[in-house]
Amino acid sequence: MLTSRLTPALLALTLGSALAAPAFAGPLENRLSVLRERHAKIESRLSFARSRMLDVPAERAEVDLAVGKMALDTAGLLLEMREDPKRVQGWLDKAGERLDASYLGTLPSRGVEARGLFIDMSSLPRTREGIRELVGRLSRANFNMIIPEVFRRGYTLYPSRFTDKDPEFAGLDFDPFRTLVSEAHQAGIEVHPWIWTFRVKSPGFGDPVLSRLPALAARSARTTEPRFLSPADPRAREWVFGLVDELIDRYDVDGLLLDYIRYDEETPDDWISQTTFGLEHYARHGVFPPSPIKPNTPAWIEYQLWREQQVNLTVQTIAQRLKLKNPDLQLSVSTFRGERYGRLNKMQHWRHWSNNGWTDFVTSMLYTAKTSDLGTWLNWETDAGSRTNLLYAILGPHRMTDPIPQTLEQIEFLNQRQAPAVLFFALSHLKPGTLEALAAGPFRRPAMNPGRRLIPAARRVLSELDNAYLGPVQAGADEGTAASVAVLRGELKKIQRSLPLTATPYHQNAALVKRLEAVEALARQMAQQRVLSAPVSDEITHRLGYATVLVQANAQRLGATRSVPSSQPPASPPLIEAPEQRD
Repeated sequence: MLTSRLTPALLALTLGSALAAPAFAGPLENRLSVLRERHAKIESRLSFARSRMLDVPAERAEVDLAVGKMALDTAGLLLEMREDPKRVQGWLDKAGERLDASYLGTLPSRGVEARGLFIDMSSLPRTREGIRELVGRLSRANFNMIIPEVFRRGYTLYPSRFTDKDPEFAGLDFDPFRTLVSEAHQAGIEVHPWIWTFRVKSPGFGDPVLSRLPALAARSARTTEPRFLSPADPRAREWVFGLVDELIDRYDVDGLLLDYIRYDEETPDDWISQTTFGLEHYARHGVFPPSPIKPNTPAWIEYQLWREQQVNLTVQTIAQRLKLKNPDLQLSVSTFRGERYGRLNKMQHWRHWSNNGWTDFVTSMLYTAKTSDLGTWLNWETDAGSRTNLLYAILGPHRMTDPIPQTLEQIEFLNQRQAPAVLFFALSHLKPGTLEALAAGPFRRPAMNPGRRLIPAARRVLSELDNAYLGPVQAGADEGTAASVAVLRGELKKIQRSLPLTATPYHQNAALVKRLEAVEALARQMAQQRVLSAPVSDEITHRLGYATVLVQANAQRLGATRSVPSSQPPASPPLIEAPEQRD
């Protein structure tokens, strides 16, 4: 028959989607329906990108979308004709590939953003070539930061005077961490080693620390197997300080990330804490604290703050020691979401650490498959947007049901929320294809890590708004619109020229925020006057808002130069959530 001599593509072009109604039900029909819905959503996204004149590869995305539509129409026609299911499947696969490519082309890619990956120790390659290949893959995906695990379960990745080397790496004839640092720095990637601060043991593994230092263990009558050093013992803290000093002295790293910087939630009332607090309470009040201490009583509040202070002292001392060695070293902490849960269960008061300038940024574990959860938890961590310190969200692909699309959706959400970073936990959880999707989508452009250069980072955001965004808008606009855009660009250039290119102290933050708000008001006024379209005005104000976030973070960091007292602990009992374990 005539149609058998026509190619599927030609059939799709001539007959279109009029014949696409499926003649029989089944998985292929369902997938066709899903892909058609996806096509419609991407078509809408592409229209949105064009209306805001986003600096994304819209033309290429449009071609991919058209080819994907052609493949869908062909698959629909073949279903109508009851053709071989394998042929239908082939065209659906082609449609899916092109729709994926089109979707990635609609995702904005920011030029200022911390992009980091936690590299769990077991995932680190065991050869120099493997480490070099891993760093190359991350570099091609435009990561600018890695957080490699170097102390876990009481073992180090490298030879240490304080404990044993991890058995998985004991037989190597080279130092894998030194190789990783060297390769990463050659690729322009910062290295922030990650240590388990007070946790020194995991069930089923060895015990190189507590077997030698049993009196420093956090244990109580209900403890079956100690896992943590007690933060309340000054000797335990000194052991941690020595481990950190050795690491920083030996390796040319860019910072340090403290994990398990807290009490053990299984032993929050260990014997060392009970004893030491009891003696100090007696010295202050002339009596020992009641036993047991009842929640929400003055003694309970005093005990809660006292235990928090043991962790506070650890963070403060490590911060001071790092800055004495190198002022550019950054200290970060991995925290639990929710102030109430973190403080009452873990004695982890990161807001206090940030308020005092001990931490340079905080990484909060926001592991979820639902973007709505991410929004709720960001509100928790930012105190409904009122906090201005740097918060780096950690996404958890291991909690996602469909990791790649959910990861991309959450990255876009963080962009919309003007979050300054995207971190991933961890290398072992990245699904194949994730790095390639990032490189083609939200990470397609290299990005500047804003962490230690907040004002130069804000300057970069304004420069991109001026040149990469408004420049093309002006070039493609009518004469009247072009003149208005030129006015905006002129104001932006004045601000840029007033800002330093290097990370020198900058104290005019409040005045700078007002200047950015004035430009934002001007853009909105132009939209009201219909000189600029509302979508373009929205994009301008969004980018100005991101620059403002960076400036406010700089102000917060400069303001944390005096001792800020801790706040009262939340009321007991604690909010119970499933703890994150990293065994």
